[in-house]
This record gives sequence, C-alpha cells and structure tokens, in this order.
Amino acid sequence: MVSANIDDMEKSAPTMGGEIQRLRTKAGHTLRGFAQLVEVSAAYLSDIERDRRRPSPEVLERIVKQLKAVGATPEAFDELNTRLEPDLRRWMADTPGARQLLREVYESRRDPREILRQLEKQVRKKDGNK
Repeated sequence: MVSANIDDMEKSAPTMGGEIQRLRTKAGHTLRGFAQLVEVSAAYLSDIERDRRRPSPEVLERIVKQLKAVGATPEAFDELNTRLEPDLRRWMADTPGARQLLREVYESRRDPREILRQLEKQVRKKDGNK
C-alpha cells in the first residue's frame, strides 16, 4: 500500500529535534543542564527536541557549538531544517505550479538532491545552447 510506505518513510526520516536530542544524550547532558548551556529554557529546548518549534539561527549555533564534540555540524543540521525561508514561502504562495512541483518530487520517492542535480544539468545544457 502506497500510504504505508510514505508513513514508514516519514517515521524513519531523522528530524532536527530528534538529532539534537540524540546528540545531547550522547554527550551526557540532561535536558535542563543542556538548556542552561545554550541559554534557553528547558521548556523551549523540549519543544525543539519534539519538533514543535525550530531553534533560531543563534540558538542553533549555540547548540552546534556545545555538541560539536559528538558530531554536530551546521551542515548536518541545515540538511534537517525543513523550514522554508521567507522568500521561498512568498514564491510558493505567488507561483502557480510550485506546490505541484514539490508534490511530484515527493511522490516520486526519489532523492530530491538527485532530481536537483539532473535539473541543474539540464539548465546548464540549455544555457550552453544560447
């Protein structure tokens, strides 16, 4: 069944909050102790770890700094960031077809990075033919 496969994909996909919690635990920090280290409330950190909130760039930078010893990198967290930047949200709202484009990529079950590489190759090829 297709929906079962999609549900499995969503459950197995790492999230930013889950990765922060995993690395915090690996580093041996309690939630409250780590919240103090990164200068946020324990409730806010709990919301981040449960993916109810996204950390601000400043908070994320402090989290990465504290968890660097156990493998945290800005690049790894950036890949887990599902938040769209304001300019992309506006583009999505103003551009017919943008939502359908994302839907097609999602339903293809292909790695979006592979689709992006193919698209970039086609754009370069087209630009070279001008």
